[in-house]
Amino acid sequence: MKKIDINNPIILKNKIALSTNIFEGSTIYEYGVEVKFKCPICQTNNNVIIDDNTGNLLEDLYIRKKLITKKEILKNNIAKESPHIYRHLGELMIFQNLSALYLFSKCNNCEAKFMTSFSFGESQPSRNVCYISGVWLIDEINTV
Repeated sequence: MKKIDINNPIILKNKIALSTNIFEGSTIYEYGVEVKFKCPICQTNNNVIIDDNTGNLLEDLYIRKKLITKKEILKNNIAKESPHIYRHLGELMIFQNLSALYLFSKCNNCEAKFMTSFSFGESQPSRNVCYISGVWLIDEINTV
């Protein structure tokens, strides 16, 4: 599965079922985590590798890039608002003590587009976590 950049507003279509959404242990920094899912359009098995260098801050989607609203993120349970004590990590949170991140990718076969939202890091001393909020099939709105 190829990671891509998207610059037009997006519409969330449906959330893809995942067999595993939480990964823990020291090896996640060494090898990353492999998120596997099936494309709902062509039924091709896809995977995305997430490591500590993957993803951008989720709030960039509505503050800087203006691809989706904060209201849509909250309504679709992609993330929740950070409690005041964690605001230094950003306005949104997926897993306690970790920033909310996202990446875009496309299907290996039909090129359907997906957004994966997640948190990655050391949530407590010696507790390394990658928590996947979800993978959504998305449509890009052509603004031209």
